[in-house]
Amino acid sequence: CLGGGCSTSTFRNLECPRYPALSSILCNQNLFTCAGVHLYLPPPSAEDLRAMYKLYAGQSKLTFSHPRVKMQSEMIRQTLVLKPAMTSGLSITEIGCAGGELLARLAWDLPVSNLICFEADDKQHALAFRTIERYRKANSTHTFKLIKSAFDASVVTPQSVDLLASSHVVEHMHKPCEWLAGVRHMLRPGGYVFTELPWQEHQPFQKALVGQFHAAFYNSTTFNRMMAHNGFRLVLGRSSTYSTTSRKIERKTGIPAAFLHVHQLLNA
Repeated sequence: CLGGGCSTSTFRNLECPRYPALSSILCNQNLFTCAGVHLYLPPPSAEDLRAMYKLYAGQSKLTFSHPRVKMQSEMIRQTLVLKPAMTSGLSITEIGCAGGELLARLAWDLPVSNLICFEADDKQHALAFRTIERYRKANSTHTFKLIKSAFDASVVTPQSVDLLASSHVVEHMHKPCEWLAGVRHMLRPGGYVFTELPWQEHQPFQKALVGQFHAAFYNSTTFNRMMAHNGFRLVLGRSSTYSTTSRKIERKTGIPAAFLHVHQLLNA
């Protein structure tokens, strides 16, 4: 799904020596390069992820009025309000909603009927629920669901989501193909994906660690190519406060190139 083959290297996960308690997970991961995207593989199991989240301390301290949250929400609002079908009853899902700040802001800024939050860090659950409930009720949003896992598209009704958002989450995903398949499963035709992520493609080779438990390393070109190959069209892209971080809005289009050959065989 990344648009090319994969090759391995001798580069091990740089965080291996930092976390002795996770050595059986991190020290067995090598860096693979797939169509320009660098990934630490093999991916951790669900049990491994729970052990990692117990030690995770990389969550940004945000609020409803934080500049980053406001700018993200405004970028999304400017895109969606121009679409007639996107002006009422929006269904919005966020992967890694943390304390719920962005979802709460979106519930305040947009006409929303349904909110779903995926969050695997149990240290964030109570805060996320309080934050989103407060602004959801104030703005008459109909439903809110907190799902205590990193991401599981199977628990969401197919083609029911108008917008899927994530902020500094995609770089933590060891299985981008699984994520992309799940996103397409959830989104309505013409639905949108908002992402904010850092460009860190050189870090695994420079032994420079920024962030915690990053598993995938992109630049703007490799990310755009991956999204296009899986049936998404770039609508808007902006640099954030830091030049090495970018915000993007992509729109779900027709059959992705990654699955086109299979589709043609089935319909021959």
